[in-house]
Amino acid sequence: MPLGMSKQTHATVAGLVGNILEWYDFAVYGALAENIGVAFFPGDCGDNGGGSGPMVNATTSTTSLGATTVAPHECVDDNNLIESFAVFGGAFLMRPIGALIFGRIGDKTGRKRALELSVLMMCVATVAMGCLPTHKQAGIAAPILLCTVRLIQGVSVGGELIGSIVYTTETAPKHRWGLYASMSLMTAVAGTALGMAVGAVMHATVSEDDLNDWGWRLPFLAGIILGVVGIWLRKNIDDSEVFLAAKEKGQLSENPVWDAVTLHRASLAVVFGVVALWASGFYICFIWMRVYTSVISPNPISNSPGIAVGLLVFLCFVFPAMGYLSDVLHSRERVMLVGGSSMVCLSIVLFIQARDGHVAGLVLCLVIYATALAAWGAPMCAWMVEAFPVEARYSAVAIGYNAAHAAIGGTMVVLCTYLATEVDLLAPGYYMTAIALVSTSLLAVSPRWLAERYGSDSNWETLINNSPVTEEIEMSDVVPQEVDTEKVEASEA
Repeated sequence: MPLGMSKQTHATVAGLVGNILEWYDFAVYGALAENIGVAFFPGDCGDNGGGSGPMVNATTSTTSLGATTVAPHECVDDNNLIESFAVFGGAFLMRPIGALIFGRIGDKTGRKRALELSVLMMCVATVAMGCLPTHKQAGIAAPILLCTVRLIQGVSVGGELIGSIVYTTETAPKHRWGLYASMSLMTAVAGTALGMAVGAVMHATVSEDDLNDWGWRLPFLAGIILGVVGIWLRKNIDDSEVFLAAKEKGQLSENPVWDAVTLHRASLAVVFGVVALWASGFYICFIWMRVYTSVISPNPISNSPGIAVGLLVFLCFVFPAMGYLSDVLHSRERVMLVGGSSMVCLSIVLFIQARDGHVAGLVLCLVIYATALAAWGAPMCAWMVEAFPVEARYSAVAIGYNAAHAAIGGTMVVLCTYLATEVDLLAPGYYMTAIALVSTSLLAVSPRWLAERYGSDSNWETLINNSPVTEEIEMSDVVPQEVDTEKVEASEA
């Protein structure tokens, strides 16, 4: 084992490491979205660099930790932000395609193979991002290449996180599935914190002109370090015993994707609705909120990136605690319902504090909101794995999770930018409240309905009894013994 790690530790670390690269890349893009927009979409700036579009909160200062406010000559206007974030969202639209590709690989060839391919594709796309020509260098080809690379990134993301969740959970002790599964999203949060911290350092140490010119490239090129480590760690892992047992017994599906969308379509719909709240809450609070508080709000907060990074670090500690709590309580739903209800009540208050520039109130709301988001997202990982049988698990979880991220998470930043700049500064808060209400209500009522409709075949009957699902492979080990026909004939005689 690498570095003297035990087999369990090696499997866990290898399953988790790709998430750091994945979300580092997305966080860096979000942190440098204004600069990337200037480099690839300068059309709104006019010939001399002056902004032709309406400016958002234009000032002339750059504060510590990257909380840049926008000067008119930098040309960061509404359309510039929307175009840059539209490319950000475009990667999410490819996630369902990645789910179909890697889901089939993971359920037919193995979790190991899917994880190896996803981290390799991710590494190549991240480094390619740092090598792209700008609009000034390549004209219209530049934004086309940018979109292409982000779409490739989206495909790899469609398989990476779900592969990590499924593999890490299946290789963990069953009574600690909540804890181990939550580590997948914890490392995703850690990657996001790392990406935002790198972006903040770049803003603090590199001038805006240099960031627009070449500085935005450096964090993407540095991603090769994480990629190489991930490839190396995954080279020598074994598939989960659950998958290998199913393969040996001939229980693997010939077409797991088809099984997922036909046999488990109702379960997929529930997963979509539940993941929608996690996707929207995370991207608004930890990716887009920096733009809102420093660029869009009439009362900008100078240290908003530092606040976001601090909250992400806090979330890294809360996540395992919430996953462990769901193990101790033998219930994912109880923990999740508390988190969802809290987000319903807090979304509007959060945006009021951000709009009015109340730093203390905003920090307090974000801490509470982050805790609620962890209560929702941490148990959600094991909850998704437990909802599907092993032969279609990778495909089903990948499709449900990534479809929600594409439809809700991927459109969140561009839609909320539009709502805040064109409708009302509190409009994103009302949108968040609606999503939280729908998702929480769905979680509260759907498991029992699914159990009544589909019975134990869908795994929901076990889940509503507030105990982690028993792995079906172990249950299948209890098979009737072969009948000794000679003894039967002798007894009949």
